[in-house]
Amino acid sequence: MARRRLPQDYTAGEFDAVVAQIQGNPRLRADLETIAGYSLEGRPPRELFDAFRAMEGATDVMAAVVRYGQGVQAVRRTRVEMEFDPEVDLTPQQAEHVAELQAKLDAERREKAELKAALKVAQSPRHLVQLPADHITRKAVGE
Repeated sequence: MARRRLPQDYTAGEFDAVVAQIQGNPRLRADLETIAGYSLEGRPPRELFDAFRAMEGATDVMAAVVRYGQGVQAVRRTRVEMEFDPEVDLTPQQAEHVAELQAKLDAERREKAELKAALKVAQSPRHLVQLPADHITRKAVGE
């Protein structure tokens, strides 16, 4: 982004043209008043020019935001275009095989989840049977 122009960087002709445009164009004046948040009625030319510069700065920021948004959209589009869609390049037989494998995988995942849940229940303290300590010793020694 180019360096923002300072007030002294404007020529006297540019200053006069801006002030004349603000004073002569009611729509522009209304837009400036809306952006500035105050009435420009009876303001000296310097304040009119400052309001113009504020609007110019705001439009620079808005343009930068728009360019950023366009860049983000371009990156997203590129990512989508670069993604590989495996089903597009498959023959009908291959697609059927992939669907079967996916179904098997889903079934295995469900079974794994069920087994994990059952193991968790079985390992919970209320489901374990407490045997006396000497019971194991007597059996191990053969008493």
